[in-house]
Amino acid sequence: AAPAAEPVRISGPVSHENLSVYFIHGISSPGKIPLTLEEALAKRVVQVRETGDVNQLEIENLGNDEVFIQSGDIVKGGQQDRTLMVSLVLPPKSGRIPIASFCVEQGRWSARGREDVKNFSTASASG
Repeated sequence: AAPAAEPVRISGPVSHENLSVYFIHGISSPGKIPLTLEEALAKRVVQVRETGDVNQLEIENLGNDEVFIQSGDIVKGGQQDRTLMVSLVLPPKSGRIPIASFCVEQGRWSARGREDVKNFSTASASG
């Protein structure tokens, strides 16, 4: 007989002001963990490009690993920094995919310093 799987358990809550977080503990699923957008941009396996529309960018995974895009990720560069509006897993060799974005720098619509006006080079989580 196969050994019984460890049961899932919930701990918490850990609370601060109006936020309470419960932790779910269990056995991890097998398989690779997707890269974060920040990791993928640092490895240069993902490209984020301007489309000319402040509310839409293009994203492309050139690599062989999945990339997790989290709503609220901020990409820096291009005509202006943006925050991404949706969460998704970007498959390997995805081709160009449109992704919704919000402006985070009202008033700028040009390259900053030596940044590439058509591409984004860094990402961070919203703060």
